[in-house]
Amino acid sequence: MSIKTPNDYIELFDNLYNRYTNELDNLSNLYISYKLYPTNTEYLINYENNINNLVKLESDILIKKNNLETNNKNIQNIINKINNMINKVTNENIKLSRKLTTLENQDYAFEGELIDKNYIYNKKLVKNIILLITICSSCSYIIFNKNKLKSNL
Repeated sequence: MSIKTPNDYIELFDNLYNRYTNELDNLSNLYISYKLYPTNTEYLINYENNINNLVKLESDILIKKNNLETNNKNIQNIINKINNMINKVTNENIKLSRKLTTLENQDYAFEGELIDKNYIYNKKLVKNIILLITICSSCSYIIFNKNKLKSNL
């Protein structure tokens, strides 16, 4: 189903109302002739044809008006669907923004924790190196003193 633009409807109704006005003018002229000369069948036929044309135009106008209302309802339904989709996307965006903020905050916390862990690791590494140096120096001292004691005996 194609949706017509407002300009299409304006043009359509202007055309129909202009035709209706012309038919009414013709009807008023034909009515006078018909009443003045009731025996003339040509005036009667023209008058009846004009009335039929008016009825047909009225019918066309009502049909077009109904089409316009239907079109408006269809547009309203489409707008409602789009609004619902926009609302869903907006809600999802809000949730994702909150989650992103939480993750960014956690990331900052993780960075701080990483710095702390690195500091603790480096501190333990230095302690282990100092302990290793102490053990090595103690072992070498013991070995050196043992050799000294053996040579003195």
